[in-house]
Amino acid sequence: MEPTESIKQNAEKQPVLRLAGSWTTYAAIYHGVPQERLTPKQMGQLKLLKRDLGPGATLVIEWAIKNWQAFAKQARCNADLPCAPTKPHIGFLLAHYSPAFHAVCDLADKMDVKTKADSDFVSTVEEMKVYIEQLVKEIYGDEA
Repeated sequence: MEPTESIKQNAEKQPVLRLAGSWTTYAAIYHGVPQERLTPKQMGQLKLLKRDLGPGATLVIEWAIKNWQAFAKQARCNADLPCAPTKPHIGFLLAHYSPAFHAVCDLADKMDVKTKADSDFVSTVEEMKVYIEQLVKEIYGDEA
């Protein structure tokens, strides 16, 4: 499945500032983290998440923050880490986003689409999958 030009453009148009707004809002709502301006390092980490996840970056961030304890536990187990942050941490998500990515994909695969919002969610996840497939092919070639 070859990604369309619109998928690439959508990934480029999703501004890092929008991701920063999502991050601070969700962290405040779900974990009581004060809404403070993100550091340049954190902004750079969000930019890398956007690069890696393309059009689905916001969905993965939202899911990870809403489900932080489950996400952090799975990421800690997957990476054989002695501990994980108890509150959302951008660097940790960047280093270990795979469980959140797979959880979002599973949600989309199992979703009984009834509303436009459901349809938009599933479409965005499918675009993210295609985007990531393209990245993998660019990095590893046809061997992937």
